[in-house]
Amino acid sequence: MRALALLLVLSSPIAADEPWLSFPRGDAELLSRPLKLKVPETVQELTIAVGRETRTVRRAEALKLQGLKLPAGSWPVKIAAPHHRTVTFVATLPGDSKTFVPSMVELQPLPVIRGVIRDRHSGQPVPGAIVRTTDEEETRSEADGSFALEVAKAWPAQLTVEALPYAAHRINVPGVPEDTRLPEVLLTPGGAIRLEVTHDDDLSIEFIRYPRNEENRKQPNLVRYLKKEEKVLELTGVTPGGYLAVLRGRGPLERYAVRLRVEDGMTIERSVVLRDILLRIETRQKGEPVAASLKIKHDLEWEASVATGTDGVRELTAWQEGTAWVLAAPAGSLGTSTTERIGGEEETWRIDIPDRQLIGRIVDAESGKGIPEARVLIDIAAADSNSLTTMMADAEGVFTFGGLDVAEGTIRVHARGYLEGSMPFRITRDDTRREVRIPMRRGNLVTLQLVDASSGAPVADAMVYSTAAGTPTSSAADGTAKVMIPGSQRTRVFVVPRSGSFTLVDLEGRESELPVRVDVPAGAAQIVIRVKSEDGAPMRDVSFLFRFNGNVLPEVVTGALARARRISFNTDAFGVLTIDALPAGVYDFWPSVAEQLVTSGGAAPIRIAAQPGRNYAELTLRQR
Repeated sequence: MRALALLLVLSSPIAADEPWLSFPRGDAELLSRPLKLKVPETVQELTIAVGRETRTVRRAEALKLQGLKLPAGSWPVKIAAPHHRTVTFVATLPGDSKTFVPSMVELQPLPVIRGVIRDRHSGQPVPGAIVRTTDEEETRSEADGSFALEVAKAWPAQLTVEALPYAAHRINVPGVPEDTRLPEVLLTPGGAIRLEVTHDDDLSIEFIRYPRNEENRKQPNLVRYLKKEEKVLELTGVTPGGYLAVLRGRGPLERYAVRLRVEDGMTIERSVVLRDILLRIETRQKGEPVAASLKIKHDLEWEASVATGTDGVRELTAWQEGTAWVLAAPAGSLGTSTTERIGGEEETWRIDIPDRQLIGRIVDAESGKGIPEARVLIDIAAADSNSLTTMMADAEGVFTFGGLDVAEGTIRVHARGYLEGSMPFRITRDDTRREVRIPMRRGNLVTLQLVDASSGAPVADAMVYSTAAGTPTSSAADGTAKVMIPGSQRTRVFVVPRSGSFTLVDLEGRESELPVRVDVPAGAAQIVIRVKSEDGAPMRDVSFLFRFNGNVLPEVVTGALARARRISFNTDAFGVLTIDALPAGVYDFWPSVAEQLVTSGGAAPIRIAAQPGRNYAELTLRQR
C-alpha cells in the first residue's frame, strides 16, 4: 500500500479570524477543501495529534508539521487547548470523493457552572465548599461563597455540595451544556440518626434514599459498618428526607430494614433487635425435588438471591418478619412466582414449580431455515412481577423455556446479520406446551459518523434509533454508531444527542467500508407554548404530541428527548410548556388533556416555523 505524506500547516501568528489547517498530498490537495480551524483569542497553545504523532503549537510560533508518513486508511485527528473542548474526528486517506473530514472546526470554550453557596439560616457565604460532578470534576467556593466549575466531561444532571458541618446538598442542573448560573445554594446542618442495634456479628448498614422515585435513585447510598462489639451507630449532618436503613449480615436473608424520616436540626433514634428465624425452603416439580434459584423481595424492599440444592432444599436464617415475593426458577426455566411469609421462630416454604413449556424456533423469513445461535430474551409481565431471562438458541434455531407460570410477555431475538425479531406470547392455565415460530429479516450493519453541523466535532453518546432495528443504540466517543438496516428498503434513523437537538435521515441498507456521515443541526431554537382556558386561567398538565417537518416522532424518540432535557411534554403550573435546544424547522403540536387528544378537524392546532432563538405560541382550549 502506497504511503501518503500528511502535511499539517498552521499559520503564524495564530490570527483570531483566519487560522487554518490543510491536508495536501504532494502538489495536489488531499481534501476538496482545507480544514478551517477557528481559535479564540484567549487560546495561547494548541495540541494537535494525528495518529500517534503529537505536536504542540504556541500562538507566537510558526509551525510546519510534515513528513508524517501515513498509509492509506482512516486516521484519528485530535485538536486540544486548555479550557476548551477537545475536537476529534477521523480523516480518511486517500482524498477521493468518499473522504470524510469536517470542513470547519471551532474550538469552543468549556461550559462553566456558576453559583453562590450560603448558610440557609444566617445568610452568610460558605467558603471552601466542594462542588463536585458525578464524574469527579470539582472546584471549591471562594471567600464570598461563589464558585465556578468548568465541565470538561459529560454534562452533569446534578452537582453535590459538601462543606462541614453542613449536610451534603445536591443541585439539579439544567440539561443544556452551556454557561449556567444556578440559584443560590442554601446549606443546612441537616439532621442526625442514632441506631442502637442488638446483634451477634459484624454488620453493614446501607442508608438508601426513600421513596425510590427517579430523583432519589440518582442519590448515592451511604454505607456504614458495625463490628460485633459495637452496638450504636451515630450519624450527623444527614441531608433531610426519607431513608431506608438496611442492616445486612453474612447470610443472604440476614436482612433487616427500617424506614427513617430525617428532619433538619433533629435527631431520630431507633432500636433494633436482630433475632434468628429458621427458614427451610423446599422446591419441587412434578412432585419431585428440583434445584432452583430464588429471587426474594421483602415487603420492606430489601432483596436477596438464594438457591436450593439437588435435593430441592435450602435451610438458612432470616432476621425480619413480613411478607416476601419469591421467584423460583430451575435451570433453563423462567420460573414461577409466589408470596411467602417469614415469621415466628421457624418457617417452611414449599414451592411447587409448574411444568409449562415455551418452545420456539427462529427462522429466516425468506428461506424458512433455522437461524443458529440466536440470542433470545424473554420479557415476562406476570400477575405480581416482571422478569427478564436470556438464553441461546441451538444450531437449528430452537429454544425451550420450562417451568412457566401463567404469564404474558414478549420474546425478542438478536442474530448476526438480521434485524431484531419480536413476538408477544401468552401462557394460560390450560397450557402445558406453547410453540411459537419467529421469522427474522436479513439486514446490513451500517456505520454512521455523527457530526455536529456547526463545529464539525463528532457527536458522542447520542441515542440512535432505527425504525427497522427496534432497539436504540448509542454513538461511541468518536461519533460512530452501528445500526442494522434492511438491505431491500430505505429505513428512517433518528439521532438524539444528550447535549441537545435531534435529526432524522433515511438510509439504504447497503454495505460500505466507509461510514455514512450524518450532520446533526444546532439545537438553537426554543419553543414556548402557553395554554389557557376560555376564562384566561392557565391549564396545567396538558401534554402534547408533535411532528417535525411533517414527520411524526416515535415514542422512543420523544422519550429520549424528554430524558436528555430532563423535562416532560406537559404544561407546568403556569400553563407553560418550554422545550429547549431544538433544531430549526416546522413543528406541529396536538394537545391532549387527561389522555384525550384535542383535535380540530385533524389539523394541528399549533404550527410553529421555529427559528434560532425563542418561538412563542398561545392556545386557548374550550371546555366541552
